[in-house]
Amino acid sequence: MDRNKNIYQVESGRDQSYIKLELDISAVDGSAAGKARLHVYRAGYKDTDKPAEPLKTFEISSDVINNSNKNAEHVIEFHSIFDRFRFRSMETRPSRLLPRPRPVEAAAEPPMR
Repeated sequence: MDRNKNIYQVESGRDQSYIKLELDISAVDGSAAGKARLHVYRAGYKDTDKPAEPLKTFEISSDVINNSNKNAEHVIEFHSIFDRFRFRSMETRPSRLLPRPRPVEAAAEPPMR
């Protein structure tokens, strides 16, 4: 990344700027304190980034990931724009990890002339 093309003026080589997500279920044991965590790592965006240390860690409600479903498939939607991140758990019941965005209504097509 060219240092003149980002707001922090950080120069990075090819494939050296990235966001990495890690779903950590090591503490999930069925107890109230045993919760899963989502670790977010960032590299190459700012000169203070440390790829080996999480930028942010989110605790996940045991309503979403618990001892009975910790090894099941979990899908997490991730969006990033202008250094703002949004996560959403993709499951059938409402998530307590992050709020679900409201559905976008389809725009009405203009009348034919």
